[in-house]
Amino acid sequence: MRLLAPWPGAPGVVYGFTGRAGGVSAGPFATLNLSFAVGDDAACVRRNHEILARALPAGARLAAMRQVHGADVRIATPEACELGEGDAALTGAAGVAVAVLTADCVPILLCAGGGTVVAAIHAGWRGTAADVAGAAVRAIAAGFAVPPAAIEARLGPAIGPCCYEVGDEVVAALRAVDEGPCTRCAAASWFSHRASDGRTGRQAAVIVRA
Repeated sequence: MRLLAPWPGAPGVVYGFTGRAGGVSAGPFATLNLSFAVGDDAACVRRNHEILARALPAGARLAAMRQVHGADVRIATPEACELGEGDAALTGAAGVAVAVLTADCVPILLCAGGGTVVAAIHAGWRGTAADVAGAAVRAIAAGFAVPPAAIEARLGPAIGPCCYEVGDEVVAALRAVDEGPCTRCAAASWFSHRASDGRTGRQAAVIVRA
């Protein structure tokens, strides 16, 4: 898997995007699938989570969230890492890794206040239309007194406009599209829901402060 990298200007914060490589899953889930909800063997997914855990800072816990293509924001703490349903997770605690799983949707990582708060956002078109990123920014500002101007973002691999055909309902909801690395074009390196007709794994976008 890809190694976590330091976030510039935020001491102790590391982040990364896992991609397909480096795990033990087989078939359409090869190899570093991190989702238990796509039909992969659960034992393989658990081993893949162990591989991810070894890449995190020592002692870090990974917060878990059931993504539902909405705009709910959850706050993770060392005592509460099972977050329920939501599409954005944030924390002001050291040693808590927040992450989202994607296979075409846009993963967004936020680092606020020089690393005092970190967040992971799952932004499919429904979540984007519902302003999930804005909801996360507002939650950081309200809950941690960090102004939006002090929040930095990194976008991970997602399907690009070259491969994302949509219907009128999506066009009506989203009037602008940001270009980025296309997961469908590079399906050998990234899980892509569209490239596999829905049978594939999920990669993670993760951020944590040691």
